[in-house]
Amino acid sequence: GNEIAKRKNVEQKDYWKYILGGVSIGAGSGFGLAVILGSPNDTVNYQLKQKKKVVYHGVAYEERFDARVEEHITSGKKFTNCTRDIKKPRVEALELEKDLIAKDKPLYNIHHNPLAKKSIKKRA
Repeated sequence: GNEIAKRKNVEQKDYWKYILGGVSIGAGSGFGLAVILGSPNDTVNYQLKQKKKVVYHGVAYEERFDARVEEHITSGKKFTNCTRDIKKPRVEALELEKDLIAKDKPLYNIHHNPLAKKSIKKRA
């Protein structure tokens, strides 16, 4: 909290707000601190599709997007199309990814997708 207050040029008398916020929220996770203080728009959501069917929902920092798609190709994921949306804060992108996986239940998503876990057990 103290470092954030310094970077924002907060008056000394108001430092306690940032320190208290950093301690209480940061102790649980930096994720919560990012929600309250905001984070840069540096993350994109993307979809891998096989024909018209979504087979994977992902999140990547914008500068790593191309490398992330290459990683999917290398890992053997089969897809014919890849689309991405606009940049947003990482916290928002992660929440959107979770919701989309729950809704679409893509083949290659394991987290937030109970059907994928059952499918993997059947293949083993």
